[in-house]
Amino acid sequence: MPNIHAALQLHYGALDEGVNASILLTEAALKANNKVYEIHMYEGLNMLFTTILLEARYNEAAAKLAWARTLEVLGKVSELSFILFRSIVADRSITRHRQAAFLIGK
Repeated sequence: MPNIHAALQLHYGALDEGVNASILLTEAALKANNKVYEIHMYEGLNMLFTTILLEARYNEAAAKLAWARTLEVLGKVSELSFILFRSIVADRSITRHRQAAFLIGK
């Protein structure tokens, strides 16, 4: 867990007892390492509920919700990355401007 440097979004089908048995341990490790995360539990569903090729498990409404949640996080990450990039570029421009002003005595 210490090597994870990104926010996590975890989606679980509530009926998947095998994987779900580790959720409490996973969450404890994430908390212990001060990680940012979200856990989403989909009641009445098994794992792979987003896989359209597995008709017995596929749940369109839950798959759409999981996808919307994923896109929301990716949008936030992209937006924050863009803001950070613009901030870095602006800081470098200001620094260069100050250096140039210093060199020419202004």
